[in-house]
Amino acid sequence: MFTNILSAIPKMRCSQNPTNILELLRWFANTVIDIDYDNTIQLTFDPNSRHYGCHYYRNREGLLESLPRGYRYYTIGNIHQAGSEPLPPYVVNSRRGNIAWNSARILIRVNEGRRIDQVFITRHYDASEYHGSSYDPEQTFRITTYFLRQLRKPYHIILKNMQLWCLLIVIMMLFFYRIFVTYFDQIFYKNMI
Repeated sequence: MFTNILSAIPKMRCSQNPTNILELLRWFANTVIDIDYDNTIQLTFDPNSRHYGCHYYRNREGLLESLPRGYRYYTIGNIHQAGSEPLPPYVVNSRRGNIAWNSARILIRVNEGRRIDQVFITRHYDASEYHGSSYDPEQTFRITTYFLRQLRKPYHIILKNMQLWCLLIVIMMLFFYRIFVTYFDQIFYKNMI
């Protein structure tokens, strides 16, 4: 049922542009969760607070597996849901231009201590579509902790790699400059004698 998110993102119908989904996931990975050294994901806000369009998800249609004792499902990302903490403008605005603007959602399975053990991205059906479910099972994908970790650092890694490449280029230029100067000096002085 659940496939690799990297291959699935371009096919998701909740966005004409996969960056809309990625912006929601990137915001989630960088803002509202902590991931420790043991890959434990901790939610940093109370999911009952309705922040960020978050609310309890009953899973009546059986989209996800049955819950173990002490766990609940929540959905995050409803732009229109009132709450004291809205999604940031860069997430909302990145989704505004497409037809299914408010359809991308994150589903999480959380225990009473706010520990998350499963994360999914899904497509919320439009209110006019009745499918017997709130979410599209064909457009529901499991997100790994590894993928969330990667979303936490892309710009930093790119910048760091660029800095390392620039440093390497400078070192190589200095090295070749030294060789060139030494060679040129030898030829120049040789011709003078």
